[in-house]
Amino acid sequence: MENKHEHHGHHHHHHIDGNTISEIEAIERTTEWRKFIRDNVPDEIDESMVPRAVYISMDDIMALYEKHKDDAKGVRAYFTKKEQEFIGPDPLLHKKPEISVVLVPVNHNDEDMISPECTLVAGESNIYDFTKPCPDLCDLSSPLYASE
Repeated sequence: MENKHEHHGHHHHHHIDGNTISEIEAIERTTEWRKFIRDNVPDEIDESMVPRAVYISMDDIMALYEKHKDDAKGVRAYFTKKEQEFIGPDPLLHKKPEISVVLVPVNHNDEDMISPECTLVAGESNIYDFTKPCPDLCDLSSPLYASE
């Protein structure tokens, strides 16, 4: 009988199916996240403002892969927060925090690949912000968006 775990991690086709979780567990985890945010962020946060997800296009994923496939073993996602300005009659009503992630390639020593000589100029660094944060781009019908 063949040992299934013999070649684990060494085959060329990386199977990701073993990393999936059930929809029920995903709903539990996303619900816990929203509770955690509501319990730990000051009262003025509106339910619709709770950061839920980050969208990344396949084009961006493929472009990142093509650029760094030879020198990076993966990508690290850092959570970020910035005040997003909205244009409107009353600027105070049009500010909200935008929680997102930036992606940084990771080398074979598990180090972020941030080259010190080019971190000051946007467009020349390895720190990628091509995410579309939800609440701005959401699937409101998803059970992971809201399950209460």
